[in-house]
Amino acid sequence: MKTKNVLVSCLLFVLLVGLPRQSYADATCDVEMVDDAWLRFVHEITWSPTDNYGIISAVDGLWVVDLDALIVHPLYILQLKHVVRVAFTPDGEQLAVGLQTGEIYILNTSNWLITAELDDHDIRIVGLHYSPEGDTLVTLDEDGKFVSYDRDYNIISIWQSELIDINELEFSDDGAYLSPILPFDNGLVRVWDTYTGEQVYFWRLAPPRDHTKVHFVPGRYDIVVVHYSGETSLWPFPYEEKQVLDTRPDIDLDINPQGLMALFDKEGYVTLRTLDDDVITRWQVSEYPATGWIAPNGAYLASLDIVGHLKIWQLCEGVG
Repeated sequence: MKTKNVLVSCLLFVLLVGLPRQSYADATCDVEMVDDAWLRFVHEITWSPTDNYGIISAVDGLWVVDLDALIVHPLYILQLKHVVRVAFTPDGEQLAVGLQTGEIYILNTSNWLITAELDDHDIRIVGLHYSPEGDTLVTLDEDGKFVSYDRDYNIISIWQSELIDINELEFSDDGAYLSPILPFDNGLVRVWDTYTGEQVYFWRLAPPRDHTKVHFVPGRYDIVVVHYSGETSLWPFPYEEKQVLDTRPDIDLDINPQGLMALFDKEGYVTLRTLDDDVITRWQVSEYPATGWIAPNGAYLASLDIVGHLKIWQLCEGVG
């Protein structure tokens, strides 16, 4: 069965790598800040797969980044505090919300009412992922406990991995693989089979220091790794060699479905580029270190610095 899964994964990779990627050669870059807000302890922004908005996971609950109205506003849902992870179903009609305390709530995105509560974890949620068909939800807590649910949120399986104290993780688009990030891991990159909890690939970065971010390339199993050594590299599947993308002191990155990538460095600058070495523009989003998220359509970028200043940037003409 494992050999079959690897063969299927390789076939998917070959098919996906051949897909055309959007060209940004004609983009003209006058980046403009169009909105901002001050927020406390934001974990991430997750964009809707079908509508023009994103959801902010924060200690005081959920916030909406409305890209049509260009405003940021809170969702007042009493039960939802200390939100650490969210995930949309592929049709955008439901939102899974994971809390610091382990509870998971399911919301209807048409009215933001809670439709289900899952209480099979008792510690911080670090991962939520719906299958491409939306019929399976996989959840993972920081102690390495996996729980998978069917479309009606009945438990399919529960299993325990060997790793604990997981800081965060990244899923491949199809959910077949995930890459967990652990503290003090000395630059070890791990790739697991999501549905068995087994480690199927691993390698160590050089020099052996902690990496800060791992990101699957959308639609592929390739991985981009930001490393404390000041090197950002692309590792094509099956991860036998690397391609250096950047040597600035990057601390974070994001990639949208069209292959547009934002690299964030220690000086508060963001470099907007592609995986094919096309640097589009570079500008300072903050005087402090920052992270950020590119909207799926490539028209906007949300940046967040370490003091809680969220800014919405309208990107270059021709990028979206």
